[in-house]
Formats: sequence, C-alpha cells, structure tokens
Amino acid sequence: SRSGAISPSRYRLLDRLTVAMYSHSTTHSSKIIAPAAIIISAMPLCALAERMPEKSARTPFRLPIDRVFSVDGFGTIVTGTLIDGHIAVGDKAQLMPLGNKCRVRNLQVHGRDVSAVYAGQRAAVNLAGIKKESISRGDVLCRPDSMQPSLMLDVKLQNLPDSKRIIESGSRLHLYHGAAVRLAKAVLLDRDALRPGESCYAQLRLSEAFAARQGDRFVVRFYSPLETVGGGMILDEHPYRHKRKDARVIASLDVRESGSDEVKLVQAVGEHGADGMTLADLAACFDEPEEKLVEMLAVLCARGKLVEIAPSRYLTSSTLDRLWTDCETMLTKYHREHPLHAGMRLAEARQRLLRGKARENADAILACFAREGKLTLTAERCALADFSVHLTKRQSAIREELLRTCRAAGILGKKQDALCALFDKKDRVECARMLESLLSTGELVLLAPELCVEKNVLDAVDARVKAWFETHDTLTLGEFRDALGTSRDHALLVLEYYDRRGILRREGDVRRPGAQFGEIEK
Repeated sequence: SRSGAISPSRYRLLDRLTVAMYSHSTTHSSKIIAPAAIIISAMPLCALAERMPEKSARTPFRLPIDRVFSVDGFGTIVTGTLIDGHIAVGDKAQLMPLGNKCRVRNLQVHGRDVSAVYAGQRAAVNLAGIKKESISRGDVLCRPDSMQPSLMLDVKLQNLPDSKRIIESGSRLHLYHGAAVRLAKAVLLDRDALRPGESCYAQLRLSEAFAARQGDRFVVRFYSPLETVGGGMILDEHPYRHKRKDARVIASLDVRESGSDEVKLVQAVGEHGADGMTLADLAACFDEPEEKLVEMLAVLCARGKLVEIAPSRYLTSSTLDRLWTDCETMLTKYHREHPLHAGMRLAEARQRLLRGKARENADAILACFAREGKLTLTAERCALADFSVHLTKRQSAIREELLRTCRAAGILGKKQDALCALFDKKDRVECARMLESLLSTGELVLLAPELCVEKNVLDAVDARVKAWFETHDTLTLGEFRDALGTSRDHALLVLEYYDRRGILRREGDVRRPGAQFGEIEK
C-alpha cells in the first residue's frame, strides 16, 4: 500500500519468489540465501510491478512462441507468454510470419486446462489444423489478419553506455525480439556511427521477415564477437526504405517516438496516402482498445484532421486536399478540351487520379468530393460542380433533331452514321460532336457499337423487364421478343446489353436477374 505496508497479494508474490529463489540456491549453490534477504531484495520489484500499466485484454492477441512440440492424441502444442489481448478455446489464430491459419483447440496455464488466457499469462496452446513442422521458435501466434510480416523496421536504437563497440551505419547485428532472432543491417539515419551511450533513429533491414508491433522493445548483439551492445524501441514496423539524413524522415520518427497518440494516429494515416487506413489497420498498429481508437478517430474527424471517406476508412485532410488539387486541375483541363461532354468517364478519372488504387477506395474519394459540393457524379461520369455544357443555337437545334429521331426509332435505335447523314455536310462535324455530348450526358445510350437508343425509350424497356420478374423467375429470348414486338436478332441485342451491364445473367437458354438488377428504375 502507499503507506508502506505490504498487501496480501504482494505477500503471496513474495512467498512464491522466496520459495523459488530458496530452492534454486539450495540446488545450484553451496551458499544459501536467507529468505529475509530475498524478501527485501524483491520488494522493489513488487513496487515496480504495481506501477506498470495493466495490459489490455481488448487488443488483438499475440503470443511469441518459444517452444513447439506435439503430444500423441492432442497434436501440435506451442508455449509462450501472451503479451497482448486474450485468447479463448475455439478462437481462430494465425502464425506469423508465414501466415498459416489454425484454431485453438485447448489452453493450459501452469498445467491446468482453462477456457481463456489473458495478457501476462504464460500458456500452452493446443492448435488444430497445423503441423508441428510448420512452426518455428520465434513465430508469433496472433489474431488472424492483425499483424503483417516485415523485412524492415524503423527504430530508436541505443548503444549501451558500457558497450565496447561502435555501431557504424551498415553494421550487421543480431536482433532479439520476443523469442525471435534475426540478422539485421543497421542503417543509421542521422549519423555515420553510434558510440557507447548514444542513441539515434535507424532502419533495421532484416535477413528474414518477422512480425512485430509499434512500441515493442528489442535487444541487439554485435555480429562478431557475439556480445550485447544495445537495444531500443520499434517506431514503425512497416516503413518504406529511407534515404539517410533526410530531415522529413527524422521529423516523422520524432513524432512517432514522442508525439501524442492523436498526432501519431494522424501521422500513421497520412503515411498511407490515398490508400488511407481502416479501423482494423489502426488497431493492428496501436496498442489501444478498439473503443478508445473509435473515440480518438471521432475527435480527429471533428477537428478536421481526418476524414472518414467510407465506413471505418480514414484519410488525412491534407491528403484529400492534395488529391482535390490534382482532381480539379485534371477536370479543368478536360472541360476545356471537351466542352460539350457532361464530364470525364469515371474509369478514366480513377486511372488518371488514383492509378493502382483499389476501385472502392477511389470511388469513396470521388464520392467524398461530391458530398463536399466540389464534384457532380453520375453512374458514368464526374465533372466540376460549377461546370455546365453551353450550346450555340445551331448546336441546340441539332441536339433536338437527334433526340427526336432516336425517340421515333424506338428500341430499334439509329446508327451514328445514319444520324449524321440527316444533316448537310457542313453540319456533320457538329453532329458528331453533339452525339458525343448526348452520349456523355446519358440522353442517348449505345445499345451496341454505333447503335444509339434514346434514354427514355430504354427506361420503358427497363420497366417492362422489372415488371416481368415480379411474376416470373426466368426470361427466354422468345418471351422477350414477344414483349418488345421486335425481331429475334434485335431482342437478342437488347438482352446482351443487359448482360453486359449485369442487370441480367444468362443461364443456358434463360435469363435471371443479375447483380445489378436493382439499377433498373421502378
């Protein structure tokens, strides 16, 4: 207690320490240590243990494996100390760095079966679905997809004051983390050599992948002769390859080491650029309960530091601002070059602005710009919010004639060449431009290459298709031909158009509603 009295729980701890140390002394030494001396020496350890923050059981579990063996009738068993979260019988698990998945069949703590193990407890874990040969000492048992293997680490590296070695940039070291040992090349980021008693930021480039988390501690030993020279803390477990003496890299690592949790969150999200990070990504990087992360993210979004572009996916405001500058420049140029188009095709916009990014992420970013009133979005195109197509009187007249002709043609549509032939030669270039404009606005639709159908006509067919499937499970070509009152070949052309859009799905000789059937308007 704070008054100096020893609590009952500490007495029990001291009893265990006394028995263990007394037994060790009588077995391995001719000199017996007095129990009272053991108690006195152990008291500072107890006080230190009481000041240590309690490990959270809500973070994703991980257990560095120090032993692996098999037992007849039980199968593969691994042992280690659970350092994060909690694990229960029946939980799914993953072994890193290889990524093999398995299931927790049984748990034991100090030889007794338990239903769950919590951070700080030493445990034996019986695994199902994996062989002993697939596991090595130093592997990490963790919650599936909560960790990723790494071949580089950004660290704060310290050379011990009593070390007899100078760590030079490029030195090879033995890295000890959990139960894993790896050879690493130490690249010092702000100096050429690290002398005894000094510390600096460094990037450790590993010979083999392993799994770790930000904030983990490690020990390094000299390559040869093998002696402990220092250690440090992991600041980024998945960094990019850095150039030495880059001021921006040093500033970034300084924030990771000493910045507030909120600053670290913003920095972590910012370092992923347009990819952003999900709540699951952040939970895997930060040793915080998910509920606390959600609260911090809400505060940062309210302050305008982060933006939730999709449920549980975040980008920094600065990243979005940069993307918007690029997007605005791109669309301004497009509108200037194509003044009669309703906007740039979404596929083209995604390719130019967010090359190589996941489509759902790119769409979420564009949708965010639309919510902010900067863009107008349709199913096919995007445009600046203040953009509109301006037509001359002659262009307006050509537009109306094209729409009237296509409307009169009905579902049979009109070929683009036939439409242009309706006009004098001097107007045909303008006609081609107006056709592009009407196709971009969606007022005309390409049913097949070169074949234009008026949108309202196609909407009427959409309504028939939707009504049909309200009372039928399938649609044949013959039934569709009769419903349209057209030829078999043209009915097939329309069905293939629906197939391409995903509105219908062909199964043998019949069609059923496809994945995009809901796009049909009521």
